[in-house]
Amino acid sequence: ASETTPSAIEHRLTLDILRGIYPVGTHLPTVRDLAARHGVNPGTIQRVVARLETRGLVEARQGSGLRVVDQRLEVLVVALGGV
Repeated sequence: ASETTPSAIEHRLTLDILRGIYPVGTHLPTVRDLAARHGVNPGTIQRVVARLETRGLVEARQGSGLRVVDQRLEVLVVALGGV
């Protein structure tokens, strides 16, 4: 199903972050939990997380999980119609 593609999952997580479901400074669920929620394997979520990191939305640190970071630039991209 298209909802389980990495790009679809990335889009949903991006929207969740921008809508404040996962506010700046909070942690996303674990890779394993995200994989279970989206019905994909953890490797797929790891690829999604890598893309979110590249875009500056999350920061992954070994042992402390996935933290949402300041996404002001991403908000600007959305406002300009880029997502």
